[in-house]
Amino acid sequence: CKQLITLLAVLCLLLPFGSTGAESGTEIPIAKGTEPATVRVLLTRFSALDRLDMTLNGSYSADYGMGSLVFGRGADVTVLLRNGRFYLYYMDTRLDAGTELVFTRHPVEAGTLNGVQFANNPSVYEGDLRLTVVEEKLNMVLTLGLEDYVKGVVPYEMSESFPLEALKAQAVAARTYVVSKAQTAAKNAYDVVDNTNDQVYRGRREEYTRCEQAVNDTRGVCGFYKGK
Repeated sequence: CKQLITLLAVLCLLLPFGSTGAESGTEIPIAKGTEPATVRVLLTRFSALDRLDMTLNGSYSADYGMGSLVFGRGADVTVLLRNGRFYLYYMDTRLDAGTELVFTRHPVEAGTLNGVQFANNPSVYEGDLRLTVVEEKLNMVLTLGLEDYVKGVVPYEMSESFPLEALKAQAVAARTYVVSKAQTAAKNAYDVVDNTNDQVYRGRREEYTRCEQAVNDTRGVCGFYKGK
């Protein structure tokens, strides 16, 4: 029985593609709807912390309560959560930031590093970072570009050592998944979480060059079904 199943599987692989409707010259249908420009990711791995040590390797400002603060590139910032409130430490400055603190990323020259790096973590989180207090715990949502998000998923759902074509397939799958989620989660506080409840997202690392190439080579490509 096993031999018969194996033989049938091989024969299916050898059949011509004409029966699938994917023969040469067939146009790929255009999906209905608009691709989201950004993705909102709930960073669950930080929720148990009451202290964040960050380096702002880019152009950032922080909005808190009735004020704001602008940082220079490479600024080292500490945020403490005490009694349901955030306290921001930067150089000789200590601020009571209340219950919501937003680090907004500003445009920089193309090709220049522009993201947040957390202590003892080589990854770069490229986007706006919103901190809130939910049930006395730290709640962090990162809003970043769609393609930047996919670059932070592929190396953790597969491996940098995988064949490039496999990584491209993973990039398409990851992009398709998050686009679908973002289109249905517009009314929520976030689109996806950073763990296996959705897809593992751990920020971008420069040494994962094959994974980044896979994302770049498939930029904007998603899977469609019945035009959606």
